Amino acid sequence: MTLYAKWVPDGEAGGPLPERAYKVSFDSQGGSRVPSVAGVARGSRISAPEPPSRMGFRFDGWFRDPDCADRWDFYADAVLGDTVLYAKWAPSCEISSERRGGKHIL
Repeated sequence: MTLYAKWVPDGEAGGPLPERAYKVSFDSQGGSRVPSVAGVARGSRISAPEPPSRMGFRFDGWFRDPDCADRWDFYADAVLGDTVLYAKWAPSCEISSERRGGKHIL
């Protein structure tokens, strides 16, 4: 007698796979804390969180990689698994000059 194995996807035998929820985390790379978004369905889009803040820097968006080379587009990019997005920072400086008794900020 020969026995044969039958393979079925994870989940109920022969049934559809259970939908998995994913987590999107935000690494502010030195900025203020940004809460994660949990329970995101595969293929869903998420809304941009409130931007983080960092003394002496200007927030310049969220990226897929810590080197900030691949920008995340909240209108077009979908979550396909657990995701970490990284904040990009640009140095910020305020230049001001006194002009005819008033202050002019550039």
